[in-house]
Amino acid sequence: SDDSAPAAPPLIDEQGNVCRMLVDRCSAQVDGKAVASFNKIYSRQSWGNSERTLGSHTRSGSGSTLKGAFDWVAGLNKFFLQHKSVQSVADIPCGDVGWQMSVPGFNNARAYFGGDIAQAVSEGNAKHYTAHMNKAFHHWDLATCGIPKWSTSCDNSTKRPFDMIMVRDALQHINIVRVQQILRFIADSGAKWFATSSYNPKLVRGRSCKGDADIKSFCESGNIEDGSFYHTWLDCQPFVLPRPAYTTHSHSTFKEEDDFLYIYRVDDALKQAIHGMPDCKEHIGKNRQMQPAAPTSPKRTRPGFHPQRPSEVE
Repeated sequence: SDDSAPAAPPLIDEQGNVCRMLVDRCSAQVDGKAVASFNKIYSRQSWGNSERTLGSHTRSGSGSTLKGAFDWVAGLNKFFLQHKSVQSVADIPCGDVGWQMSVPGFNNARAYFGGDIAQAVSEGNAKHYTAHMNKAFHHWDLATCGIPKWSTSCDNSTKRPFDMIMVRDALQHINIVRVQQILRFIADSGAKWFATSSYNPKLVRGRSCKGDADIKSFCESGNIEDGSFYHTWLDCQPFVLPRPAYTTHSHSTFKEEDDFLYIYRVDDALKQAIHGMPDCKEHIGKNRQMQPAAPTSPKRTRPGFHPQRPSEVE
């Protein structure tokens, strides 16, 4: 069977030269323990499924099938139609790219970068999309490598920030101290937009977004081994990020996780909130043990719950 990736337009510079999009490899030291954890998840297909129908099989989890990603495909397609100036995207972690190329704003972008902490996955992506001049894939630990810039083979000296950073269905599987570092990298990246997943605190009983007393408990709940799970509520402590420009359901057709797609403008308000976050390293007890890795997250759908109507792009 033909296993080639869908066609993408060539990358042409202002002089009409056909160029290849480039991203320098990560020069930082990756977190070996985190890499080993996610490599194990992918090698064992702990997040995969047994379906073999078109668009269903992925090692990135059922939420990354075309069905599981339906809300993200619809939401991002609407976003790109309204923001045609967004021409470059850094998608970290990208998984095995099971759904992303159904978004023309990704496939046809001037520059699309996919990074993933699972080395075999990133190497497979690079091989699969090698004919795409507008794409690059590298092994990437977002919490240590940060946000890359991109250039072209026609002008490798000009490093450009990406217009959008996407971190989908990932923060809830990363230790909260590393999540805070990821957010700082995003704030300083030069990007204009940040798309990510967040849980709605109203879905979880007994938790409040208010009060300094909650900072310690929120930080400790996120003190996990990478690859495990906790709820990341970006509206709450220790993040308290401003209202996103766009929100919509993340898995409404999937019915497994009550989370949302948030798209933020990376403006002064977001940068100030991120750089003003209380540091969870100071609130997690020195003797407190990390929660052990548990690759699969429990189902959290509550019958009878009717979330608020999603907001629209401003």
